[in-house]
Amino acid sequence: MRIIFFVFLFTSSLFSQINDSRNINNLFKQGEYKKVVNICEKLVNYSNIQSYYNPYFNSLLNISAYDRATKINKQVTSKFRNNLTYKVDEYYLNIIKESSHANSILQDLQSKLLINTSQIISVANRFVLYQLYEEALSCYIFLEENYPNLPDYSMQIAHLYESLGNDQEMINRYLLSIKKEPNKRSMVIYYLQRYLDNNGIKNEDNFNYVRHGLLEYANVEKEGYFFSDILVWFFILDQEYELAFAQSKAIDLRNGLDGEKIYELGETLLDKKEYSVALKCFNYLISKGIDNYYYLEANINRLYSIENLEYFNIQNLKIQYEEAISLLGKDKFTATLLINYARFLTFKYQNIELSKSFLEEVMDIPQLYSRDLAELQLLYGDVMLLSGNIWTSLLYYSKVENIFTDHPLGHEAKLKKAKVSYYQGDFIWAQNQLDILKSSTSKLISNDAMSLSLLITDNLNLDTTENTMKMFARADLASFQKKYKKSNLILDSILIIYPEHDLVDEILFKKHEIYKELGEIASAISMLNRIIENYSFDILYDDALYSLAKIYDFNLNDKEMSLKYYQMILFNCSGSIFIVDSRKRYRILQDQF
Repeated sequence: MRIIFFVFLFTSSLFSQINDSRNINNLFKQGEYKKVVNICEKLVNYSNIQSYYNPYFNSLLNISAYDRATKINKQVTSKFRNNLTYKVDEYYLNIIKESSHANSILQDLQSKLLINTSQIISVANRFVLYQLYEEALSCYIFLEENYPNLPDYSMQIAHLYESLGNDQEMINRYLLSIKKEPNKRSMVIYYLQRYLDNNGIKNEDNFNYVRHGLLEYANVEKEGYFFSDILVWFFILDQEYELAFAQSKAIDLRNGLDGEKIYELGETLLDKKEYSVALKCFNYLISKGIDNYYYLEANINRLYSIENLEYFNIQNLKIQYEEAISLLGKDKFTATLLINYARFLTFKYQNIELSKSFLEEVMDIPQLYSRDLAELQLLYGDVMLLSGNIWTSLLYYSKVENIFTDHPLGHEAKLKKAKVSYYQGDFIWAQNQLDILKSSTSKLISNDAMSLSLLITDNLNLDTTENTMKMFARADLASFQKKYKKSNLILDSILIIYPEHDLVDEILFKKHEIYKELGEIASAISMLNRIIENYSFDILYDDALYSLAKIYDFNLNDKEMSLKYYQMILFNCSGSIFIVDSRKRYRILQDQF
């Protein structure tokens, strides 16, 4: 019976200690230091002091009870002589107290570490806890110099150099870390990217440190291209795309590759809309010959890059498309090339009949992949809409929507159908479809749906007869069909009949788009300035600023004026969808100035 009673008491005591420990730790995390101290002082003579020492000691430090902290520290250091982390606590406590004993305590600790190396990492971590980074660093350096066969601690050393503000050594250590353990590449890339991002404020010194470090390692690579490849990543991040291409080309030639790295870079540059350097990538791949694995894709992407350049010869590009199709053929494997050419004929070359006949031919190619056929059908629907065959366009949009119900292609088809309803003046049905599309996984479709939905909801109820909205929708359709004169006449009519209507800013923005298409840049600028001056409170204010910035940036090459408008977006339109692009372009232009 006594044994059972003893076991019961022991178990109860154990559970009590566990609960006390949890309670103490929770209070410490909440910053209730005095409560922690009160509880711990009641436990000193009854519980295992190690179970609550850390929160107790640090709570005493936080309430500046240094004498009591000294007492509790002496208690554990005398009882647990082999645990050197308690000596770190003693050292830190003496630093806080500005005691002359601090240095001798550190020397004593270091001498004990020489014969008890198993605790060096624990001691280093304790130093870090107290932000004693120099002392922590000395622990790792000691291990590194005296025990070369231990695991590599370059990553931890890099973090310490970062805490000490020694950026150059930090970078060197990160790179040394992946030289020794290449599997840490993604982790180091993450840290480097965070360092270079610098909370969104570009620091040239940061970029120079990383550039210098990577070049040192890349230049001495005798085999492979590990650091050379990271250097390409850096050049892309620093928007030095020509250097990225040159480095990728060097990797390809030096290592006898098949163009994989060049193709990856080209794809990345297409995503970033850096078409001129992307074009160099695909030209290089084509120069490798028809047997190269990337030859087909390089031809497709080369023409796509040319088509998206700021300036290109449209007739010459048509010939190049035809030559590529003649060389590569018309089958399911070249479908992307054929789709791109059809889109070019429709919207750039603007030959509806030629586009129509070409699409009809391509849609009959046997065994086309279903997604490629769907893209062709959507494009054919656009051609029908451009030529005024609205019901046929709806038929083709519906085909795609029915087959790809929960796919971005199906969402795109639904958006196109909603636009047709809008053009026809059936605003309620269009609105219902757009509400569904607002949650589309495709950001582009979702944004387009949101924009059209806002246009309808903001203006539909302002005119009980819907006349103004119907006129605007007809002008919108005429603009889509490239009937710019007709569209402008309708828009001008609305301005004359309804000069105070809330659609005025939308009308001015649409007229700017038309003038820009016609190459009448001065008139386009005039429309945008009217929005900025008179409708700064409206939804198109940031659109107007961004459009004006791009006109000055790319059409007129007036960098000073473009800087002005990018800056206005950054300072005046914090919630704008153009913030990211504006900040990126603003930094580039600032660097140029």
